[in-house]
Amino acid sequence: MTQAFNLAQLANNVNSSGLLNASNGLTASAPVANGGTGLATLTANNVILGNGTSAVQFVAPGASGNLLTSNGTTWQSTAVVLVPQIQTQTLPTGSSTWSKPTTGGYQWLTIKIWGGGGSGGKNSSNSGGGGGGGAYNEITVPLSYLASSENYTVGGGGAAVTASGAGNVGGNSSFALTSYPGGAKTINAFGGAAGGGGSGNAQGGGGGGGQVSAGSAASGTNGGAGGRINAGNGGNSGGSSLNGASGTDSDYGGGGGGGGGAATYVAGTGSGGTSYYGGAGGGGGNSAGGLLNNGGVSILGGSGGSGTGTSGTPGAGALPGGGGGGTRSSTATGAGGAGSIILIWW
Repeated sequence: MTQAFNLAQLANNVNSSGLLNASNGLTASAPVANGGTGLATLTANNVILGNGTSAVQFVAPGASGNLLTSNGTTWQSTAVVLVPQIQTQTLPTGSSTWSKPTTGGYQWLTIKIWGGGGSGGKNSSNSGGGGGGGAYNEITVPLSYLASSENYTVGGGGAAVTASGAGNVGGNSSFALTSYPGGAKTINAFGGAAGGGGSGNAQGGGGGGGQVSAGSAASGTNGGAGGRINAGNGGNSGGSSLNGASGTDSDYGGGGGGGGGAATYVAGTGSGGTSYYGGAGGGGGNSAGGLLNNGGVSILGGSGGSGTGTSGTPGAGALPGGGGGGTRSSTATGAGGAGSIILIWW
């Protein structure tokens, strides 16, 4: 065809204002260099990206809820990542099961666990020993280490006693991890031992609970040993004529209970052992009226209850895991504080 013919055909698509009708007067795609896309069609509902001198590129919408984000080089459709809110739950005392969350994108679980504190003992002739504090334990694991439902036990505190005799031990706390790599695992925090009691010589304090084993009971005037690992020993009693010794301190285990004293009360003797994480030991009883042997102090666990002599009320161990105070002739000894399990997941 001649140039004149082509110009005539082009003129057919020029309107009365001299403007070219692009809808049917052009052929092929306008190149990028001339301001075009380089493509005959554009994908519906896609975002157009520049591509230098080449035809434009596209970003598809992707899944519902996606956002257009930059990776520093180009743009992309990215799923929204929700940051899980930190969740916390304190489990009730006793044995039951806990179901791990199945929604929310949670990945990790921290288990904080305390054993129960032992109660103080009563000795009507001289005085009873203080109860040992419950141990503390902690672990952080991926939620994948747990089965869909896991067994747990939150140990109770040792109950107070009203008749002359030893107190009651604190309960052990535990939480199972069924899918732990290499085999099922249980995290434990053992309870504190009871303060000694009965008649005759003053009695020793109960040993604090440990991460591996429970505290040992007092044996006569001798305080009980603390459980493994890193638990306080119960203080020895003053026998028939001396003030009792204080329970020893610990970090993760329970503090040992103070030993009962038979002599006139002297400040600072027969006190419960302290603990940073675990429950502290209860104070031993004494033979004086109206005077207290202090319970140990805990930073993150429960403090121990105070011990008394011929009058006054022994203190109960605070939650979680404080040991109860011993006594000579009060109506009842100090009860141990119950254990606890606190779960934090995110």
